Amino acid sequence: MKKLLVISALFMLGALSVSAQTYCYKFLYCVTKDGVKKLLPGQVSGALHYMTFTNNKQMCYNTDKDGIYRMGYGQFSYRYIGKRNGMLVYKEQSTNMFWSNTTLFFSPDFSRYNQKGQGYDASNSLTYVYEYVEDPYEEDTPEELY
Repeated sequence: MKKLLVISALFMLGALSVSAQTYCYKFLYCVTKDGVKKLLPGQVSGALHYMTFTNNKQMCYNTDKDGIYRMGYGQFSYRYIGKRNGMLVYKEQSTNMFWSNTTLFFSPDFSRYNQKGQGYDASNSLTYVYEYVEDPYEEDTPEELY
C-alpha cells in the first residue's frame, strides 16, 4: 500500500511539472525609439492576446484562450534565455522571411511584457507593450443560487 502511495505521489508531481498556464494580456500601445507612444494603422488598444507557458515557464506560446497553439513551424513559440536588467527574456524559436526574430521581455511577476522585432519591423524601432488582465470572458459566479 505504501508503494502505491509513493508511486501515486511521484506521478502527481510529474504531472504538475508538465502543466501549462495561460495568461491573458491586452495590447496597450507601441513605443518608438524616441519614446513616443503610438498606435499603427489597424491596431486596437485593448485587443486581447493569450500566452501559454509550459515546462516551468521555460517555454511560452501565442495561443487561443484555451491554451491551444495553432501557429505551426515554431512561429510564435519562445524559449526562456535568461534574466537581463530584472526582466525575463524569451526568444522566438523560428523565423521566416516575413517575420523578424522576436524577443519578449517580461516583468518578474508576468504582469507586463514588451515585444521587440515584430512583423515587418526588422529594424526593431518599435516596442509593443502588453499588460496582464483577468480573462474578460470569464463571468463572475455568484456565491449562491437564489
